[in-house]
Amino acid sequence: MLLPALALAATPAVGVQYAPLAARFVGDLTDDVALAHSVQLKLMYIDGEDWPLRAYLAIDTFWTSATHRGGRFDYPRGAEVDVLGFLFIPHLCWRPELPLTACAGLGQGTVNVNAARDRRDWGTWNYQLQVDLALGEYASAFVLGKAVGQVEQETDGQPAAFSILMLGGGLGGHF
Repeated sequence: MLLPALALAATPAVGVQYAPLAARFVGDLTDDVALAHSVQLKLMYIDGEDWPLRAYLAIDTFWTSATHRGGRFDYPRGAEVDVLGFLFIPHLCWRPELPLTACAGLGQGTVNVNAARDRRDWGTWNYQLQVDLALGEYASAFVLGKAVGQVEQETDGQPAAFSILMLGGGLGGHF
């Protein structure tokens, strides 16, 4: 056999992390960079016993705001909109024999865009890359890049689309 068998072990761990992020909208919303916030709950950890692998499910909530600049949404030009996302992101991580862990995730979720008395929900794919640096047994600092891509919904027969690119970092802990 060319590859050794991958033995997996469930690790009873729950993690939580917070990150302030710089968010850049591509599409029908503002071109300006906005402050975003991301809170993740990490569940269902699985560790590789023989290989330096880890997997977990992240339930991510992010929020930010933007200015509508016209286009395919029928919000008034200049309307302030709040953007709220709920994402489910399975992650696969590589853990070398260093205090670093690198994780990549691909998930789905919902993005809500709320203007005055006008709420809309969109389905989306999302991608996440993260590098953690262990600060101790239960804490870590991390750098996070996230792309919430092609948020779409047909509105009055016209497709409206935008993407959000986010970059930042923060602190996390696991128990």
